[in-house]
Amino acid sequence: RNLAEGIFNVQGRAQYLTNGQWLDAALWEPANQSLPERQIQFNSKAYFELLENEPESAAFLSLGRNVRFVLNGVIWEITES
Repeated sequence: RNLAEGIFNVQGRAQYLTNGQWLDAALWEPANQSLPERQIQFNSKAYFELLENEPESAAFLSLGRNVRFVLNGVIWEITES
């Protein structure tokens, strides 16, 4: 098994593919543990609003349909359903 297939770098942070979901290494940083969380359905109106309002989210969103990442003081979770 090639472990590198499950690791990607976005904005200088490692992203790990775990059980079909990409997880940002920043999620485990103590300072981020108490951040507010926002869940958004992939391809929804809110998804495209996130892209418009937070253009830097595109790098994370390009990973797939199930992504969890930290951006601008919020933990974002993108899900298929």
